[in-house]
Amino acid sequence: MKIEDFSFAPSLGEEIQKKEDDSLKQACQEFEAFFLSFIFKKATQPVLVEDSPFLSREEVWFREMWIDEITKKGAENQGLGLSQFLYQQLSKSG
Repeated sequence: MKIEDFSFAPSLGEEIQKKEDDSLKQACQEFEAFFLSFIFKKATQPVLVEDSPFLSREEVWFREMWIDEITKKGAENQGLGLSQFLYQQLSKSG
């Protein structure tokens, strides 16, 4: 038995395009998470003075890791919409 009609299978070009789109979306989400993390760390920097006897180096480190994780989850769940905007702009130019 020989199958000659391959119209049911997606073309290789479509698969490559989908992988590129997924990679672009992931990169945009990672950028938004990085950007938000940077902003939140800078915003809390004056509040979290490292010389304070009530604030240890470990607590500052933990808060920075916490901010990183919160911003990653926020970017995955639409966040501010920065990743969507970047994706739309970059996919148009590509």
